Amino acid sequence: MLVLLTYDRIMLVRSKRLTTEWDIKLTDIQKISKERTGMTITLKGGTNGPFIPVQDESGRNWFYKQIAIGMFTHHHFSW
Repeated sequence: MLVLLTYDRIMLVRSKRLTTEWDIKLTDIQKISKERTGMTITLKGGTNGPFIPVQDESGRNWFYKQIAIGMFTHHHFSW
């Protein structure tokens, strides 16, 4: 499993088959919540989004920050 983050999207790709399980635009995200074993995405309108499993706390904190940077950059600098 691979979670790919760009300045526009976040997606989960199954590495064995190279298939995308889910793909979300950062502009569709309302909030991201850190949990004990990963992160939960809530979509705009309050719809539950996917759960991103990240067992390691330092890895979870780092990835959370990277998502925040992507969301901030996209929301404030899109043309």
